[in-house]
Amino acid sequence: MKDQAVVVGNKDGAVLVKYAPKSAGFHELIVRHDGETTGTPLKFFVESETKSGATASGPGLHSAHAGVPATFDVYTKTNEDSELSVSIEGPKQAPISIVDHEHGVCSVTWTPSVAGLYKIHVQLGARPLADSPYSVAVTADRDEEAHHPANSTEFSISVPQAEDLGSLTATIKSASGRVEPCGIRIIGDGRLGVTFVPREHGVHWINVYRDGQALAKGPFKFKVDKSQLGDASRVKIQGNHSKHIQTHQLNEILVNTADAGYGSLAVSIQGPSKANLVCKEVEPGLIAVRYRVNDPGSYKVNVKFAEQHVKESPISITCTQGEDRGSTNGEQAGAWDGSEVENGDGVAVSFNSGDATKVRAHGPGLHKFIAGKPASFNVDTGAAGPNLLMVGVVTSAGPCEEVVVKHMGAGHFVVNYKIDEPLRGLVFVRYGDSEVPGSPFAINSH
Repeated sequence: MKDQAVVVGNKDGAVLVKYAPKSAGFHELIVRHDGETTGTPLKFFVESETKSGATASGPGLHSAHAGVPATFDVYTKTNEDSELSVSIEGPKQAPISIVDHEHGVCSVTWTPSVAGLYKIHVQLGARPLADSPYSVAVTADRDEEAHHPANSTEFSISVPQAEDLGSLTATIKSASGRVEPCGIRIIGDGRLGVTFVPREHGVHWINVYRDGQALAKGPFKFKVDKSQLGDASRVKIQGNHSKHIQTHQLNEILVNTADAGYGSLAVSIQGPSKANLVCKEVEPGLIAVRYRVNDPGSYKVNVKFAEQHVKESPISITCTQGEDRGSTNGEQAGAWDGSEVENGDGVAVSFNSGDATKVRAHGPGLHKFIAGKPASFNVDTGAAGPNLLMVGVVTSAGPCEEVVVKHMGAGHFVVNYKIDEPLRGLVFVRYGDSEVPGSPFAINSH
């Protein structure tokens, strides 16, 4: 939609441009003087006007699963002094927690305990947000998925000033031309370790970038042999895993990936109830999967390696009612040190506490981005112990819709995001319940 702005001359060579936007969203202001004018079009975002001067968005305002925390964010004007309040109506009381990140951003987490229809009321002072209350349908069924970290390979290269990880990123280009981000770490003596999971054989190229500029020494060339690729057909399910189980009973499946090449193991359970599910490497290449379900019925256990089903998968299991004797030490699905679970959104969850102060986040995407182009940074949790890694990107226009967190192995993550407009924003990186050093990071377009 095109509209006219009002131009007022100031009699000093400058002009004043006035414009009253009629709708929210992205706008462009084009200024012409004897043809095109340098510096235009000027791009800006117009927020919708609400009674409270605040907006809210996030998955927790649209859908949720019983027993699973749901989140959303509330964005207020930075000079707004009114108190934020959230209340929830539903079939059963749901606990609510609010975290003020300052800069006009608050995160809200609520956990419905039973399925049903809930209404979320969000107010700033005495004024409700324009769309409040929000109706949320909570479901009881949910597929649980556990991942064991990928078997990744590492390529060592010599890089000037390799110790300056904050300015470095890396990508790998496969033989077919597919480009993916890589994890990076300092090896020492001016060498950089680049980790990735090979998905095809042939010649590959690694490019290392400093502040977004490719290093003159690159790209670095190497070859992936066909025998190195992940092959689900070479994965073996061992032991006498039972296909008839009882509720509240601890069950175990042994999966041998030792001869299967590079790839990640993913195990998911589909059925009438949520499953407590965890993976643990008990010896090199041998993964023990422990799980427990709460309701009787028919379940399917899907076992995938390198994104493909292994032999025998999916496994059909019948569950009958058993005695709920509670969990004892050593019997809990997550009782192992370093046990890790991953939910359907790709967020790694651990039953143990890691140390957020030992997490290192680095890379140019923590400080700047180019509108419309992917930005990236690295998160290294290797020295922090297992825990939940959460990454969020918000701008003055709301949350970033495209954020991808990829585990490259050994606790190294690559985060990619894309912001289409030249805005200011914040990157939040949390490990467990705590912000990692430097978070939130202020980002600007350039």
